[in-house]
Amino acid sequence: HMSWAYYDQFQVSFFNMHKFEKTGGVDLFWVLSGFLIYYLYANKAGEDGAAGNFFGKRLLRIMPFFFFVNMITFAFNEFSTMNDFKHLAGALLFIPGYEIIGPAWSLNYTKLFYLLFALYLKWPKGMTLFAIFYCVFLLTGLQWQLYEVGIDHLFLEFLFHQSGALFILGIASAAYVKKYRLQYPLLPIITGILGYATIWANYTYEFFPFEVTQYYGMFAALVLIGCANIDLKRDLKLPRIVTLAANASFAVFLIHEQLVGYSEEFVHWLGLKGYPAYFAGIVFIFLIAVGCHFLIEKPLNRLIKFIVDKISSWEIPIIRVARQATIYGVVTAIVI
Repeated sequence: HMSWAYYDQFQVSFFNMHKFEKTGGVDLFWVLSGFLIYYLYANKAGEDGAAGNFFGKRLLRIMPFFFFVNMITFAFNEFSTMNDFKHLAGALLFIPGYEIIGPAWSLNYTKLFYLLFALYLKWPKGMTLFAIFYCVFLLTGLQWQLYEVGIDHLFLEFLFHQSGALFILGIASAAYVKKYRLQYPLLPIITGILGYATIWANYTYEFFPFEVTQYYGMFAALVLIGCANIDLKRDLKLPRIVTLAANASFAVFLIHEQLVGYSEEFVHWLGLKGYPAYFAGIVFIFLIAVGCHFLIEKPLNRLIKFIVDKISSWEIPIIRVARQATIYGVVTAIVI
């Protein structure tokens, strides 16, 4: 997004990214999500309460700040008609095509994956069988045969989006790391980085006469496998700035697009041009997003968690998973 905007304003673009249809960042995010979730929670499959605990934590991580940003964006855009409010409801329910915030489109598929993984934690054998059929359908294109028997085309596109394959690739990578150790973990890291660089260079030099962006996921998985093997061999201590960026990553992801225009005004005010303007804009967006993380996202999450913990302690005859999911959603909406 920075490269597209800043190329128009300052004729500057890191690695010619203004030409890219996709940089592979979302692919890396989906593979990483599948990797981390399986690595951290796979051993809890079948345990009582594991599904509700997992899904509740995912909702608490995403929903409060997501609701807040959507409501603020909705208010400042002066929506007023009933169709506008339907659009807001669709955005808050993660319905594809109803996004108010640009980057939020990928969260629709992320939430679907969280739900499916929660079902795996509840019914591991059944969902493993589902995953096998899911992969077969993705690899063969059989899902489109379902359209012929009357299943909605948009539903099929949502359920069998490429993100599903990337999440499963992340899961497979984590399963590999849990079972095997690499003697030379730097090899897959270097291969993955070179793979990304080759795809980026192909936008400029067109080495390959065919589409290569579908390989982002494979190269992302290689990097993760290598990094995980290094982490298992050594007690690595990440720099504070890396930890800070990781903690504030959701805030950066969710609001960076809205901040690009303000960053342009900021660097104009500083009188910067070219790459100094480009990198100053990145720093501006990062600092604002980190501020939102500490001043809004974290306090809001703590407040929602406090209220949910209180309500969850009541003995209400509702299925635990449904109860936790409903409580998180309703409490977040009321507070915001």
